[in-house]
Amino acid sequence: MSGEEWFSTDDLSKGLSRVYNNSHVHTFVDAEEYYTDLRKEVEATNKGGQICWIGFEAHGDTPMPQAVANKKVKDYPPRPEQKDTDKTWFDLLKAASDEREVAVRALLNLHPKPDMDPSKPKKYKAANFDLVEKLNGLQNCLAINDFRYLWMNGTHHQKLVLVYNAKGLSAYVGTCDVEFYRIVNCWCEVHCKIKGDVAGELYEVFHRRWSEHTSVFQRAGSVNSYLKSINDLKFTAPVSGNFLMQVSTTYGNPKRGNPFTTLGGGAPRQQLVHYPHRIEYNTDSTNPLLIFPFLSPISLLKFGNDFFIEKDTAATPLIDEARKQAPTYAFAPNGHTGIYHAIKKAIEVTKKYIYLEDQYLVCDMKMGSYASILDLLVNKVRESNFKKLIILCTRIDDINDEFQGTGWAHRSNFIRSLVSAGNDKVVICQYKSRGNLGESFGEAHQGAFYIHSKTWIFDDLFLITGSANCNRRGYSHDSELDVGIYDQNKQFVKDLRVRIWKNRLNTQGISKDPLQDVHLNDFLSAAKYWETPKQFGLTIESNRESSLEPKKFPDLDLSSYKAKVTGAPEKPVKAWLDALKMTGFWDYIVDPDGS
Repeated sequence: MSGEEWFSTDDLSKGLSRVYNNSHVHTFVDAEEYYTDLRKEVEATNKGGQICWIGFEAHGDTPMPQAVANKKVKDYPPRPEQKDTDKTWFDLLKAASDEREVAVRALLNLHPKPDMDPSKPKKYKAANFDLVEKLNGLQNCLAINDFRYLWMNGTHHQKLVLVYNAKGLSAYVGTCDVEFYRIVNCWCEVHCKIKGDVAGELYEVFHRRWSEHTSVFQRAGSVNSYLKSINDLKFTAPVSGNFLMQVSTTYGNPKRGNPFTTLGGGAPRQQLVHYPHRIEYNTDSTNPLLIFPFLSPISLLKFGNDFFIEKDTAATPLIDEARKQAPTYAFAPNGHTGIYHAIKKAIEVTKKYIYLEDQYLVCDMKMGSYASILDLLVNKVRESNFKKLIILCTRIDDINDEFQGTGWAHRSNFIRSLVSAGNDKVVICQYKSRGNLGESFGEAHQGAFYIHSKTWIFDDLFLITGSANCNRRGYSHDSELDVGIYDQNKQFVKDLRVRIWKNRLNTQGISKDPLQDVHLNDFLSAAKYWETPKQFGLTIESNRESSLEPKKFPDLDLSSYKAKVTGAPEKPVKAWLDALKMTGFWDYIVDPDGS
C-alpha cells in the first residue's frame, strides 16, 4: 500500500487539507521535550523573524528548560516549578520582541466559563485575559482575546506555535499548550515539530483566523497587526519524500440553530461567532422561565462571566469590536468536521490494532448524521481479523467535576459497549490514584499522572494527534487542529508508539528494571503490560483487573433518571432537575453538538 489510502480526501471542504509529501516531522512525548526545543527556536529568532501563537489556556510563567533531563523513569512528585537554567515563556517572548525586534502575534482563547464561585479566580482572566494585556505591553507584539467561537458555550481549543527564523519556518502542533502545569506536573502529551509544506499549511490556519479581526487591527494600528503572507516566508522544505501528512480542523457551524433563542435578550437565533456569550433574562410574562417558580429569581439576571456581561468595564470596547466582525467564519461558513472524517477513515482502514490515549473518551452520541466514535470502534472490534484496541485515558475522578457530574454515565457506556463488542480484544487503562500509591501530593483520588494527550496510532503505520478530544465538542463544536502522518518507510509511527509506551509505563514505583524497546517493539506481545499491569508492578490499572469507576465523584445513573422522568416521581421538581443535569447540561454545556 502507498499510504494514500489512510487519508480522507473525499470532501476537503469539510476541514481537510490536501495530502502533502514534502515535509519532515519530529515528535515529543512530554512537555519538557517540546518546551526545550521551542525555546531554542525562539532564541534563534532575529529582526525579520516572526512568532505566531494560538493558545487555549496559557501561562506566561511557564518554565522553558534549557535541556531535557532524559530520565529513564517518569517520576513523581512533579518537576520543580523553576530550575536555575529555566526561562519563562513570557521572558522568551519579551526578549524576542523588545531586544531583537521579532514580530510576535498571539490569538489566545478567552474562556467562556461563568464565574460561579466568587471565592475562586475568574477563569477568563487566568485564561487568558491578563496575559493578553501583559503581552500587549511589549514593543513588537499584538495579542488578541479571541472569542470568535460558537455562542453556545464554544471555545478555541487549538494548540499551535509557529517560529520563523533564519533556519526557516517551524510549526509546533499537537496536544500540548504552553502552560505551567503541563511541565510541572508531568502531563502525558504528544507534540510535533513540522517543517516543510505542512508547516506552511499550519501557518495558513493561523493566518485565516488572524485575518478576521479587522476591528482589532484598526484599534491597534498597522505596525503590530501586520502578518507576513505565506509567500513572504523564505524556507527550503525538506525533500525526503518519506512522510505523507494532512492537516484537519474542527470549527462549529455558526449557522446552527440556537436552542436558547426563546430566552430573549442576548441570544441570537443562530450560533454565530460575533456575539457576547451571555444569556439575558427578560422579566415580562412571555419569559418561559417564569413557568418554573423555583427558577424565577434568576430571570432578573444576565448570565455569563464578568467579561461577557460587561461587569468588567475593559470588556465593552472589545465586545463592540467583536460585534463589527462577520457573524460566520470566512474560511468555514458552515463549520468543519475534518478531524472526525480523518479518524473515521483511519479506523475503517485499520486491519489489526489501534492504540488511543485520550483525556475524555466520552464520544458515545451521534453528531447530526455522523455516527459516534464509539459506534465506529464497536464495528471495528467486531471484525474477525481485528486483534487489539488499547486505550489509556484520564481517570474519570480527575475530570468528572468538569462534566457537571455527568461524565461517568458516558465514560461507562463507552467502556462497557466496547468490552461487550470486543471482549478480550479491548483493553482500557488509567493511572492508579495517588492515594492507592501512597503519595501525599495532590488529591488522593487523582491519577499519578494526567492524560492530556489526544493521540491515535493505527497498525503502527498511521498517526493522528492534535487538540481534539474524543467527544462531540472535539469533532463538531470547538476550534480544533490535528495532523495525520504516514511514514512510507513504515518506521516512524512504530518508533513513536514505543517511545510513548516507555514514557507512560516506566514510572516511579515499577520494578527496578524499566521496560526497554525490546519489550515493546511488537504491539501484540507488548499488550500484556496493559492487560495485566499488576503482574508487572506497573502504575496503571486495567479494566481486566480493576474497576475503572469513579472514587470521589458519584453522579446520576442514566437508567434511574429515565425511570424518574417517565414514572410518577414523588418530587417532580427534583426529577426535572435530575433530567436537566443528565441531558440539558450534557447536550448544551458539557458536550454540545456543533455540526
